[in-house]
Amino acid sequence: MSGKAYQKILSVMREKLLEKRQEVVASQKRSIKSISGTERRQDGFDVPFQEDGTDIHISCINSDKQKIFCIDRALELIEAEKYGICQACQQPIPLSRLEVMPFATHCTKCQSSLENEGPTKRRR
Repeated sequence: MSGKAYQKILSVMREKLLEKRQEVVASQKRSIKSISGTERRQDGFDVPFQEDGTDIHISCINSDKQKIFCIDRALELIEAEKYGICQACQQPIPLSRLEVMPFATHCTKCQSSLENEGPTKRRR
C-alpha cells in the first residue's frame, strides 16, 4: 500500500473513531444522568426494580469507559502510524475488520486465539 493510500485510510479511520467516541461519551452521559435522576418510592416496592435499572446503567457506563479507552488507544496508534497492525503477529489487520471495528488491535486469527485462551492463560 502506498504512503498516500495509507494516509487516506488513517484519515478516514481517525474521523470514524472520533465520531464513535462522541457517540459513546453521549451514551455515558445519558447513563449517568439516568442514575442521578432516579427517584425511589418510599413504600419500598419499586426498590429492587430501580436498583436493577441502576445496575444496568452502571454496567453501561463501565462498558462505555472500556470503549473510550479502546478508541483512545486506536487514536494513539494512528498518531504513531502503527494503526492497523496486529499487536500479536505484527501483520496488517484487514481493512474489512477495521471498518467494522475501527478500534481493533488484533487480526481476526489472533483475536480468536486470545478469546480461546481465556483470561487465566493470558495472565501467565
